[in-house]
This record gives sequence, structure tokens and C-alpha cells, in this order.
Amino acid sequence: MFLESEALVAANVQAPASVVETLHRQLNALREVQGFLSAVIARPDGLTIHHTLRKPHEAALLCAIAAAMVGSSRQAARELSRGGFVHGMLHFEEGTLLVAEAGSEAILACMVAPETNVGHALLVIKRLVPRIEEVLAQL
Repeated sequence: MFLESEALVAANVQAPASVVETLHRQLNALREVQGFLSAVIARPDGLTIHHTLRKPHEAALLCAIAAAMVGSSRQAARELSRGGFVHGMLHFEEGTLLVAEAGSEAILACMVAPETNVGHALLVIKRLVPRIEEVLAQL
């Protein structure tokens, strides 16, 4: 699990260990969801903040997809005059991608298995979003 925004790496800036540890604990809370596969916290531009994946390039890909998904969903909400974006999901043959904004500076995305209770997963995500937002406000 890494805090590895490309901008931070390029500038050789590291988040305080307490922030990294707290984000690690927050994402681990998603493990209570049966069928949990992975999670990322991304910036709105798609750069990785933190993740649970073993391979950083997989996290980078998931972050970019989540950012694009949130961006297009915001635009759709504006065009349809339906208020702000709340959460989104993409169902695939082999799983579901759930995304939610974690404040104005971050996106939480979670991959779950096909048999996962999506309602339960969204409830856990809804509880985590304000906690993640609070941690990131410390940076």
C-alpha cells in the first residue's frame, strides 16, 4: 500500500507516516465487505494517493479510470440538471467498480467481486469518505 502521487514522487515529497498509516487503516476497513478486491484513493486528476494493490501500475490505471468516471458523471449531472455527483458504479462480468468523491480533493474507488452485496459496500464507502477527507485535510 503506497502513497505515491507522481507529483509527490517527482518532487521527492513524502506524506507524514501518520497520514500513510491512517489511510492504510481506512482502506483496510473495506476488507469487511465480502468480495472486496482492491481500493484506491485518487486525486481528481487521476494521480494515485494511496492503494491496496500489489502493483503500482494497476493502482495508477484504476485511479485514472475512477477520475474519468467521476468527471464524466459530474458533467452528466450538470447537463441533466440532477444535482451533484454522489456515487457511481460500473458492473462488469467479473466484478463491480464503485466510486465516490472523498471531498473536493480525492476519489475513493473500490473493486468488488460479482457476488458482493453492493448495498453493503456502498454503506461502508459512505462511512469511509468523511474519514478519508479528514485525513487528507492534514496534508
